[in-house]
Amino acid sequence: MAKAKYKVTKDDSLKAWMYIESKLRDQNYPDEEFNFENKDEFQNIQPNANNKINKWCEKHLDKKQWQQLKDSIRANRSRAASDKKSVDLERNAWEMLSTIAKSEGVTLSQAIEKHLKNTYMKIQKNNVELYDKI
Repeated sequence: MAKAKYKVTKDDSLKAWMYIESKLRDQNYPDEEFNFENKDEFQNIQPNANNKINKWCEKHLDKKQWQQLKDSIRANRSRAASDKKSVDLERNAWEMLSTIAKSEGVTLSQAIEKHLKNTYMKIQKNNVELYDKI
């Protein structure tokens, strides 16, 4: 397989391990060139063992698969560093929130902050009072 210039770092080893493990569970990945022995070999690698992960990848991944792994790690880093979070809403909740935001001329996030701020502050205040009693 292709020798990679990219190396999985200790900080990225868990991300890489999780990506590879999920791909090996996928029946359509990798292509037919991959044999099932590779899965067994990978299962013996610990998630924090970046040197073993790198050796396994160098032995079994081609250039395209290395790039996919690298892209996945990069995306994972980006998501972890982002101040934005995703939330799934039921359609009814989204419609209510969207209507409120549109009527006030604000974003969905701004509407949530505006309408939940007082409740949030009460909870925070109660938490501080409980902590002070301890």
